[in-house]
Amino acid sequence: MDFLLIFRFGWIGVGFTLIYEPTKYYLFGDRFLAEGIIVYPLVYMLGLLWSKWRKEKIHSFDFVLSAVFAWLVVFAREPYIPVAIFIYALIIWGGKFSKDKLISMILFIILSSFTLLSLPLPDYLFNVIKINSAVEIRTGEILGIGFFKIFAYPIYLFFGGKWNFFRTILMSLDVTFLILIGALVTQRKRVKEVIAIILILGLANIRFVAPGAVFYEAFHIVPWYGLVIVSIFWLLKDIKNKKLALMALFLLVLTFAYSLFPGRSFIWEKIDPKGEFNTSYGNYFVNGEIIKILAEPTDTLFVEMWDDFIYWQANLPSSYKYSWYTSVMPYFPKYTEARDEMFRRNPPDFYYGDCPKDVYYSQSLPEYQVKDYIQLYFSGKPTCLYIKKTKLTEIPAERWEKVKKFGFYLP
Repeated sequence: MDFLLIFRFGWIGVGFTLIYEPTKYYLFGDRFLAEGIIVYPLVYMLGLLWSKWRKEKIHSFDFVLSAVFAWLVVFAREPYIPVAIFIYALIIWGGKFSKDKLISMILFIILSSFTLLSLPLPDYLFNVIKINSAVEIRTGEILGIGFFKIFAYPIYLFFGGKWNFFRTILMSLDVTFLILIGALVTQRKRVKEVIAIILILGLANIRFVAPGAVFYEAFHIVPWYGLVIVSIFWLLKDIKNKKLALMALFLLVLTFAYSLFPGRSFIWEKIDPKGEFNTSYGNYFVNGEIIKILAEPTDTLFVEMWDDFIYWQANLPSSYKYSWYTSVMPYFPKYTEARDEMFRRNPPDFYYGDCPKDVYYSQSLPEYQVKDYIQLYFSGKPTCLYIKKTKLTEIPAERWEKVKKFGFYLP
């Protein structure tokens, strides 16, 4: 996608890549998250919009890609539907209605229709709209003063929040953006474009993030961050005041240099791959291996709440109707009732649940099922892993010997 941006937009694509790629790590933009993936399609679409404002030629393939990219964003991450549709509409709207625009709109409709038709629509709408509206949309952040925060975020960044290495980078970019956007306002007939940019950035920031937040706290803001960076370079291209443009360029060069500063940037950190694996994935690996050793291919597994990677490592199917029981699902009767039905009619052979300290049985197992399972131990303490008692007679002694090498055993 970086190569595509550079191919299509030249030095603006280069500038975006140089600033975004070394710094996206602090917002989890390097992870396999939808937020990190949709940045590039949104940046491309915003580039087309800027090209349109500058009366540059928009090619047939641009209209095709804008339809594909809008569709991708819409169905990859629902909170960013408004910003994707808004940018796409601005690309299509206005000027002469051409054959390219018609093809683009038809393509977007076809892609969206096939996607919706391929889904169990009631379940899709329930999960995407009802659950998200109930859990993720916070009234205080969307209505009242919170509503204005998302559109005034470049100003709000000066107040509160955490101060850290990334906050310095963010503030440098923010100051550059505000200087350039202020200069664009003073240029005749550019107020509408400024308003459009503010609206686009606000719509990209619906899931509000406190200033200076990083990693798990901040990945929702990755699309906003990418759009701000590319906007800076488009603004730089449009600014007529050469002294102001040179000052902004100087700030960008300093920001780039600072983002790679030895001793501060993550790229200089010494990484212990084994230690990283044990810390991040050791729990999934060990429990998954224990289950894999003891299980038969026809056995089933149920993992309570968060540790879903155990399914992958154990290579066993879930006994639960919806496979995973995670995140906000315990707050909705549809999923809690299905879980209860599973335990009554098709209890799993292996169960991984809560393992609170000083409690020798899982607080998540239904009371009527506690007596049917036995808990494995590790170093004299109960673990989160349970086996159905009826399975014990089916497991050969040599498998238990393999399990003991991991430090697990039956009480």
